[in-house]
Amino acid sequence: MAPQSCAQAPNHNLRLIPVFNFAFAFALSIASAHVNHKAFPSVGLVPAFTSAVGSFHIYRRLSRSENGEVKVGGLARACIALFDMFHASLMLTFVVLTWVTLRRWDLRNEALLAYATFPLIIGIVLHSYLLLAPVLKALVTYLPSFSMSRECPHCNRSISVVPTIYRGSRYAAIPSSPEAADLYTDDHSDDAQPIAIRPSFDEAAEDKA
Repeated sequence: MAPQSCAQAPNHNLRLIPVFNFAFAFALSIASAHVNHKAFPSVGLVPAFTSAVGSFHIYRRLSRSENGEVKVGGLARACIALFDMFHASLMLTFVVLTWVTLRRWDLRNEALLAYATFPLIIGIVLHSYLLLAPVLKALVTYLPSFSMSRECPHCNRSISVVPTIYRGSRYAAIPSSPEAADLYTDDHSDDAQPIAIRPSFDEAAEDKA
């Protein structure tokens, strides 16, 4: 199996974020529950904990897959997608319920309770990104409307793109060798005239010297 062909996309190292995010959520939730004497916000630690444990397990599985120790098939990829979907939805539910009922409680410190929901918001964004990024990548890769051809219309060869700091085309210059003249013609018959070949940068430098 190719190392990057499974559900590692876009980067399975992001699976470690929920582990640190849980420690952040634990500290804020316990502090909020102690100050406000309300236990409901601390219930958000449940999806944060399962997210951390599951994400760490997925991270280890994908790391072993990169080393060739195990294979991650279609069923495993589907389970990973369901895992991300479930936790993104569950965390969103807890955040919405917390913010909707915020005004109904007699709280000593509403700001601390609001801060306690930030780790859940981070988890929502992370799991949504890990769920949707492979789908968007597949759409961009396989849909014809997103693909651009970089083939020469004359020789049907691939035109390479080279980085440049100069203004103008980013495509590589046509080779200046005589052997390449026959490749850039509209017709390969005996009467065909080759397309004018632009001199290379090396030749231009030699002429100036």
